[in-house]
Order: sequence, then C-alpha cells, then structure tokens
Amino acid sequence: MIDAEGHNRKMQELPIWEKPLLTVVEAAKYFQIGESNIRRLTREHKDQDFVLWKDNRVYIRRKEMESFLDTINEI
Repeated sequence: MIDAEGHNRKMQELPIWEKPLLTVVEAAKYFQIGESNIRRLTREHKDQDFVLWKDNRVYIRRKEMESFLDTINEI
C-alpha cells in the first residue's frame, strides 16, 4: 500500500488485545500461559466456544477464552 507521501506501507496490524481470534502463540503471550498449556486446553475443551479449528490449525476466540479462564480454578 502506498501512502500520500509515496511510501510503501504494509497494513497496520491490530494490537493483540483487539484481535478477536488469536493463534496459539498470541494466546500464550496474551494470557501469560505456556503454549503447551494453550494447546492442551484446546484439545481437552475442543467443544468449548473459545476453540476454533480451521483445517489443521487452532485459533482461540479471545473474549470467550477470557470468560472460560474466569470459570476455572487451575490450568
């Protein structure tokens, strides 16, 4: 994308706290939980609203994951 000054710019990336969907790596950083624990939670709770599978990749719905984490006592 070229701006008014003629500079080539990539599209601005959303801050992690505004993204509706997070990758495992992003979710680990955002929630301060290890990647292996995020992956385990998605496997153990694959029918929960916070888990979204696309082909072989898993995405975490940020707001739903926040709500889910509020309901559990340990990871």
